[in-house]
Amino acid sequence: MEHKGEFAMGIIGLVLAGVGGLILGTGLMFRMAANRMLSMSIGSVLMMIMMTDGDSSMIVFSLITTMSQGQRMLNISTVITIVGALFLIVGAILAIIGWTRYIQLEHGKI
Repeated sequence: MEHKGEFAMGIIGLVLAGVGGLILGTGLMFRMAANRMLSMSIGSVLMMIMMTDGDSSMIVFSLITTMSQGQRMLNISTVITIVGALFLIVGAILAIIGWTRYIQLEHGKI
């Protein structure tokens, strides 16, 4: 095996693309959970405001806190999704370049 650099670049690209895919999937799952948390809390806050006569301020406060945590989780999921997509794109480019050069060198095209 005389073209170790290209082979290694292809393997590293595949590993980076796999890790990027996992990170991207995690970010998308976080986004889904945060959206659920936000929609649940907005509906719950509105329902509690309409149904109570004003003595359940702690329940409304906890629901508003849940809503702010959902917003924070949505922001974190955006960052995780972007990082995962970048890893995936860079890994795919490395894998394509590495494997293409390796195959061309092995078959004597270059």
